[in-house]
Amino acid sequence: MYTHRSLAVLILAPFVLDAFATHVIGGEIRYTHLSITTYSIEVVTWCDLTSPADRPEILVDFGDGVVDTVPRTSILDDPFGGSCGSLRLNTYTTTHAFQGSGTYIIRHTDANRNGGIINVPNSASQAFSVSVTLVISPAIAGNNSVQFDIQQIEPTWNWSTLVVEPQAMDPDSDSLVFQLVIPEGLEGDPISGYQFPEDFTSGGGYAWCDPTNGRFLWDHPTLIGEYVIAIRCDEWRDGVLVGQATRDMTICVSTVATLAPDDSVPIEDLQVFRSQDDWMVENNATATMLARLIDARGALVRMISLAPGRTVVSWNDHSSGMMLLLATDAEGRHRAYKLVRP
Repeated sequence: MYTHRSLAVLILAPFVLDAFATHVIGGEIRYTHLSITTYSIEVVTWCDLTSPADRPEILVDFGDGVVDTVPRTSILDDPFGGSCGSLRLNTYTTTHAFQGSGTYIIRHTDANRNGGIINVPNSASQAFSVSVTLVISPAIAGNNSVQFDIQQIEPTWNWSTLVVEPQAMDPDSDSLVFQLVIPEGLEGDPISGYQFPEDFTSGGGYAWCDPTNGRFLWDHPTLIGEYVIAIRCDEWRDGVLVGQATRDMTICVSTVATLAPDDSVPIEDLQVFRSQDDWMVENNATATMLARLIDARGALVRMISLAPGRTVVSWNDHSSGMMLLLATDAEGRHRAYKLVRP
């Protein structure tokens, strides 16, 4: 059963949210271990500063049957903003004691996203929701969530490629794996009809999330406007998933560059070339390399053993776009190669 520490807020919240859209354009949740089962919870949201709505406090569902009202602890306004216009950064902070061991999904939901988002159908009527997963276990010595150090302000451009650099950091030095996921809507459900940025690229372009650091690359976007992406980070410790955090953010494409990207990065011991719809990988080393084939969203497609000599990497079962071949040699060094098929 859910309990709430401010019933008046709980009863009035749906009507307040519908009447005053916040035009939320991004957000995330972080947690810090304090003692035993007590954690500091921080919710960060980015909003359109020109919106008449404001949120001095928000509702947070802690995933343990408690929904609480959390006060705003800081505001940072950027009246000039960037391609997304003027922005307000809100931070809401509280402390919460969980009852004991378990897996808890901590979530904040607001009734309205920003309007006019290209890859979210009827976005002004879509709820904004962001969550983080907390695992409490005697085997896990007080986990702290991943921290995205770069704020959601303005992407950069590298030739024709838009770059979003979240610079994720884990206080516990856990292993981090990233991928694009469908943003959350009402009650945390994936937004129906959502389209990934890869659906909005010109010929030869790609949209891709680097699974090793969360960097998002979008080469040759086709339409000027606002898009939403969600970058999920999985935390692994000794082969066990100990937490998840998702950054939901709006990308504002104000110009479409036409310059070609410079991908001429030499890869030692590996040569990769096309053969019709397949790729040939030439391993010039004397030992077998283990490689991972990663798709455009950062998800693992399959593992590949690259013996000395030539290996065929088939693309017959996959659609056009971009993949990454991540190889590790016998000395533990990493090699990467982009595989793009129009």
